[in-house]
Amino acid sequence: MDEELDRLCEDREALARLVEQHRILKEAVEQSPVHFAVYDSADCLIAWNAPYEENYPTAFERLRERAVAGRMTYADLIATELAQRLEPEAVEAEVRSRVRLQAQANGEPVLREYDGHTLRVYKYRLPSGAVAGFAVDITDLVEREAQLVEARRGAEQAARAKAAFLANMSHEIRTPMNGVIGVASLLSQTPLSEEQRDHLSLIEQSAETLLETINSILDFSKIEAGRLSIASEPFDLRKLCAETVSLMRPMAESKGLALRLSFPDATLSWFVGDALRLRQCLLNLVGNAIKFTRSGHVEMRVDQGSPGEVSIAVEDTGIGIPPEKLSHIFNAFEQVESHETREFEGTGLGLSITRRIVELLGGSIEARSGLNGGSTFTIALSMPPAPPGATVEEPEIEADEMPDLSGRRILLADDSRTNQFVFRRLLEESGAEIESCFNGQEAVEAFRGGGPDVIFMDVSMPVMSGIEATREIRALEHERDLAPVPIVALTAYAMEEDRERCVAVGMSDFVSKPFRRHDLIAAIHRTLPQCSEMPLAGAVEKSRAG
Repeated sequence: MDEELDRLCEDREALARLVEQHRILKEAVEQSPVHFAVYDSADCLIAWNAPYEENYPTAFERLRERAVAGRMTYADLIATELAQRLEPEAVEAEVRSRVRLQAQANGEPVLREYDGHTLRVYKYRLPSGAVAGFAVDITDLVEREAQLVEARRGAEQAARAKAAFLANMSHEIRTPMNGVIGVASLLSQTPLSEEQRDHLSLIEQSAETLLETINSILDFSKIEAGRLSIASEPFDLRKLCAETVSLMRPMAESKGLALRLSFPDATLSWFVGDALRLRQCLLNLVGNAIKFTRSGHVEMRVDQGSPGEVSIAVEDTGIGIPPEKLSHIFNAFEQVESHETREFEGTGLGLSITRRIVELLGGSIEARSGLNGGSTFTIALSMPPAPPGATVEEPEIEADEMPDLSGRRILLADDSRTNQFVFRRLLEESGAEIESCFNGQEAVEAFRGGGPDVIFMDVSMPVMSGIEATREIRALEHERDLAPVPIVALTAYAMEEDRERCVAVGMSDFVSKPFRRHDLIAAIHRTLPQCSEMPLAGAVEKSRAG
């Protein structure tokens, strides 16, 4: 008897626990923001929570007793609710569609629009044959996603507008710069007094500084837009560092500074990466070090950890960087000096561009400095060693030696009289017959009258652009079965996409303004087969465009 009593007590306690668990579970379901309902195997509603009921207010108002009794089917609920908004035929079709989906319940999410809300609905077929449904109101999420899409669209539009503005500003600045640099170059070849030559040197230095500023802004714009390409080719790091130091040594010596390179013999030399972009970073760091150092030295040190892990430090004994500025030194347009007390020129973009290029190369850069204690900038890179026997193409060169173009016809299409004057004077020693015109339409007519040996074509011109003129000329060549005449884009548009646009319409080469004498000679060597075997005396390395 006692054992039976104990068993009953245990059963009563177990039942009480089950009742309590059921109560807690019901409370949790009721408090949940998720819409929840269960339909039995006969498709009658047997359990639901308040959010689900609020989703069908008319049906529950009219059929609550049937719902409580477990006799309201899913079809009853849908038909009663939709009857308030749809025609009978539409209600019947919608009920059939939803009942069919209910029967096919497999847990796949379905989006449902209801009364201005968007629901993500999940329905699961239980082993008993019943269907459990859950619906999450994602209206806020959908609205936020729409806002993000709109914000991204606005940002992309702003980025395109900024890129177009920078390209146009670059074009408008480069066009007169071509006249300044070109005429200064011509003037340097004439007899001048020492004072006049000093004045001319100041003009040339100022023009080069302005051009460097324009290029920095364009580089920064391309990095921001994600359009800066990174190469992956074998290169000799030892040679790259030595050339960088050699190139900057005259600048250091002019200030009485020692410029040194430390590259241990045991350090690997050949790696795979982007040599030109790395050179751009090192030139900027060494140039800054020299600029901000009044006395002492600048040193580039190369160290290697495990194979492929390389650090390149540029150390100086210069003015240093105040602690409050050090954490911001890599920000765009950030400068050590205040605007009012600036001693050194610069845009404040060099270090920002350097940091972003280093990151694109897969590395990092850090700065250590103290006011009047010098600075050290260290680039850490992880570059795979080049395979044994790797070689690298020699850089393309530009010639200073004027080819003999006697009997050759060169056509220049450019709407600037200054550019025409500079172009003629720079090539007058070649012996070529140089013709000029002011727009693309005149260039097409000149081609019709008897094809020149090479055409230098501005891109932006009145009446007909250089792009349109090139299309016309290429169409005429195809129509007459003529060999294509070399057409060299000679333009103040300097972005990589500008080069690609010119190539896409059939231009043979691309020279950006401001152009120098060797730019024109190199383009002639590249495009006229008769000149391709000529020696290139006084050649200089050509930097990668863009």
